[in-house]
Amino acid sequence: MAAVESSVINDPFVQAMLDRDLDTFVSFYEDDAITYGLGPSPVTKGKAAIRKEMAGMFQAIKCDTFDWDDTGEVVGDTAYHWGTWHLVGTNLITNEKVDMWARTLDVRKRQADGSWKIAVDHASVFPTPPGA
Repeated sequence: MAAVESSVINDPFVQAMLDRDLDTFVSFYEDDAITYGLGPSPVTKGKAAIRKEMAGMFQAIKCDTFDWDDTGEVVGDTAYHWGTWHLVGTNLITNEKVDMWARTLDVRKRQADGSWKIAVDHASVFPTPPGA
């Protein structure tokens, strides 16, 4: 297995989140991608459903910072990526601060043009922040 330079994969994804750019954010997922734990549904299947779920999140949360502590490995045309992330922002409905930590694991597939798309995305939010 070869190490993957996660910033190449993650930086545009994170920027789309910070910009609340739904089209760009969803473009990182395969058409038949599956997500676990990104929104209110326990499992979301397909890019259209992911778009709908993330649209609700982008309307509800303004992300000020999104930091990733992650690593990954590539086997052929598949990248396995895991770590933790920390989101700080504002709940636009309640105007309260959001300070969320989560574990993440995803599987990404290399496309014919060399780009990577997420096939499976699993995030689980920590009930309390690490070290709290």
